[in-house]
Amino acid sequence: MASQLAEALVADEDDAPSEQSAARGPAIRSHVGNAAVEGDSYAWHVDMDPACLFFDAPWAERHGCYVNRELGKPWLVSMLLYPDEAWDEAWGAETLFADDGDDGESIKNVVATRVLPARLVLMDQ
Repeated sequence: MASQLAEALVADEDDAPSEQSAARGPAIRSHVGNAAVEGDSYAWHVDMDPACLFFDAPWAERHGCYVNRELGKPWLVSMLLYPDEAWDEAWGAETLFADDGDDGESIKNVVATRVLPARLVLMDQ
């Protein structure tokens, strides 16, 4: 499974799907990756919201501006993978998820996900 995902992540957008890849389903065509290391910190953010794109952005020109999960449009998801074989709880590094507050500036419904070896978290925006 991991090797299939890695193969899909590096697929070139102009690659014609092979019979083998067609059997696994659609390939991942657009992706962004980053890796946090000790000392890194991140602020609250949304990975991508297709409804908030500029109309002349390449994605919007191709797919339009829409609400994620709109029928017939690409569904945008984020994947967090914790690849460590071991993790000491004392190291912390939880990932926090939250909803926007009613005033548009605060947050609510905060949920923490602990780092566990080989944990995979999928989320839509």
